[in-house]
Amino acid sequence: MKKRIITLLAVLGVIGVLAVPKLLQQSKISAVQGANPNGGQSSSASNQAASAGKQSGQSTSKPKLPPMTVQGVVVHTENIESNLNVTGSLLAAEEVELRSELSGIVTKLILREGQSVQKGSILLKLNDAELQAQLRKLLSRKKLLEEQEFRQRALLEIKGISQNEYDIALNEVQANKAEIDLAQAQIARTELRAPFSGSIGLRYVSEGAYITPQSRIATLTNVSMLRLDFAIPGQYAPLVRLGDKVSFTLQGTDNRYEARISAIEPRIDPMTRTVQIRALFSNNRTPKLFPGAFAEVAVHLHDIRNALMIPSEALIPEIKGQRVFVAKNKVATPVDVETGIRTERKLQIVSGIQEGDTVITTGLLQIKGGANVNVEVQ
Repeated sequence: MKKRIITLLAVLGVIGVLAVPKLLQQSKISAVQGANPNGGQSSSASNQAASAGKQSGQSTSKPKLPPMTVQGVVVHTENIESNLNVTGSLLAAEEVELRSELSGIVTKLILREGQSVQKGSILLKLNDAELQAQLRKLLSRKKLLEEQEFRQRALLEIKGISQNEYDIALNEVQANKAEIDLAQAQIARTELRAPFSGSIGLRYVSEGAYITPQSRIATLTNVSMLRLDFAIPGQYAPLVRLGDKVSFTLQGTDNRYEARISAIEPRIDPMTRTVQIRALFSNNRTPKLFPGAFAEVAVHLHDIRNALMIPSEALIPEIKGQRVFVAKNKVATPVDVETGIRTERKLQIVSGIQEGDTVITTGLLQIKGGANVNVEVQ
């Protein structure tokens, strides 16, 4: 019996402990409501005020930005030249390494470094003493054979000898003449003569040296006429003709020179798909141009009339094409364009804009389509 009573009291105690927090919470709520009987209405009013504030904020529009000041150009038509820019080399019209035909000792060295020589001038002489002795021997025998042939011919006329005997004498005269020509040709090969008029470069032998046909003596160059060699893509080959003028500049200078096309390769190189072209330049000027220089060549293809040209900086490249900003009624409007040829500072617009349009050239990174702009026309 006592155990049941104790168990019942324990259960009641647990229930009481669990009920105490709820009673305390209810007593606090009652106290707050007693202090502010209109609390529910105030909360509702404050919520309505906040909602009204949000709606008023949404209904207020942002202030408009002032127009952006930019620069632009009015598009006009121009007559331009269509040029193809390629690279080339400036070479001497005539140039050769001087070498001897025979081996021997140099007895005379007439050429001088930097000297201008005429065609046929003797530049170098090899020892020809042995050949000269052979020539004198042949010349002395020539006289004897000619006299013998003369007597044989006289005997043949009076039937003193047979025709065969006379033919032998005549053959000896002709053989002697051929040997003389051979000796004179060998002596001529001991002389090195200028194959054309030009200037001597640096020499590499001295008088008294023994040289062979492999020995390099000097270089002879004709710089009065220069060759300009360059190549153009094969598709442009039909647009160039013999006699056409080309202009070129040399690296390190702004001077522009003109040459005239003298030869065109009659085929396209299958490796590079280009056509080799050669132009001649008259180097009669002071100071003269030096062969071997690198040249930037402009090949004139044809003229374009009434081309729409804009500054290069006005073009905006994009993934799907190109565009420009055109100012219409103080509003920047993006326009897709198609471009043509490009010059040093301008490019041709084939389609997209018209003559008289104002194209914006500055502030292109900040401008968006539909933006208000004030354009200062250049």
